[in-house]
Amino acid sequence: MLDRDEETIKVCDEIIDQYSNQDVIYYQSYNPKDKTWNTRDRDYQLSDVWFRKGNAYYQMNKYDDAVLCFDKAISLFPACLYLEHKGYALVHLSRCDEANKLFQKGGCTNDYPGWYEGKIAAEKCSVRLLPYG
Repeated sequence: MLDRDEETIKVCDEIIDQYSNQDVIYYQSYNPKDKTWNTRDRDYQLSDVWFRKGNAYYQMNKYDDAVLCFDKAISLFPACLYLEHKGYALVHLSRCDEANKLFQKGGCTNDYPGWYEGKIAAEKCSVRLLPYG
């Protein structure tokens, strides 16, 4: 039986395969709360799936795999959240210079939740972070 993180990775791989093999660029989903249709770009959707897969690897302490997934998510949609999580994974891998550069030039501000803490962790880099989650 797969644990929760392994199951997440399996489901993400299935979704990535499904989305990657389709020519559709936009997806629509219905929001019953406000009775509206939301249009989402395929790359935006896929970036979220890659991010979730990266988080599963992160929680399994597989930081190299997490960084690869976060990189893929960032290439599709460069959200601050994705950059932040990549930075934390780099700190866990003791790739301090990369983490510092990411937090210094990532394009996000200290107002973004977690960004300031990530900058501090990257600067100290000897500080071991608790697993995310």
